[in-house]
Amino acid sequence: MNKSKVVPAIFLLMLTFSNVKTSPVSRIIDGTIANQHQFPWQASLHITTPTLTRYCGGSLISRDFVLTAAWCLRDALSVRIDMGSIIFLQPAVTLTSTQFIKHPQYNDVFNANNIGIIRLPTPVGDFSNTLRAILIPGPSHAGESYINTASLISGYGVHELGSNVLSNYLRYAPQTTITNEECQQSFDSNFVQATSICARSSTTQAACFGDMGGPLVVQYQDTWMQIGIASTLQSTGCQGTVVYTRLTSYIEWIRAMTGISNDS
Repeated sequence: MNKSKVVPAIFLLMLTFSNVKTSPVSRIIDGTIANQHQFPWQASLHITTPTLTRYCGGSLISRDFVLTAAWCLRDALSVRIDMGSIIFLQPAVTLTSTQFIKHPQYNDVFNANNIGIIRLPTPVGDFSNTLRAILIPGPSHAGESYINTASLISGYGVHELGSNVLSNYLRYAPQTTITNEECQQSFDSNFVQATSICARSSTTQAACFGDMGGPLVVQYQDTWMQIGIASTLQSTGCQGTVVYTRLTSYIEWIRAMTGISNDS
């Protein structure tokens, strides 16, 4: 099988939403509109760089920190974090941060170690049905492979192929995780490493350009756990397999940066 050429995260499509120069915004193709309390950890990131505004997804992992992709934070001057609503233009909480860190071994050629952390300028208030942190893996989950596991992706933005207008609603889509060996049938092996986890849908539902940093989550006991961060897309674009950063590979790094550890 011929392997697809990997799409660079910066795509030439410009989305119409505001007067600022933008890079492509996150989208969930053919996604379903989320219910108000369905993804209380979802963050919309508006990243200001010297030349453009980049839109990414992210996830609230504590009252003080948001998790995203290192790619999203390249050349960032500041990040506006919107949370607590399924309506893009009506966030319940808006904070702007200039404190963020990319993994020190992030490789922007192959998107290796594509993980970053944003420190919020002030802690968010008490958790509620509309704003709550997502559980992240702890040491007891380090050996979990998550193969053929039902999962969900979520994000804001364009939800129809060929469109250049953002959705004003948070959307989601089911995915199934696959083995890294299966994933390498669609990607050069440099993009699929032990620290990667891949997922796809049997339909057209997929993450797409600019949806980097968004969470891949699975049901865990009576709650949800994030197992991946949207990282790399195929040249076929918004349909097919997506590579995610495998969070179980970064349990200790996240702990060192944030003090967060899920020991359950």
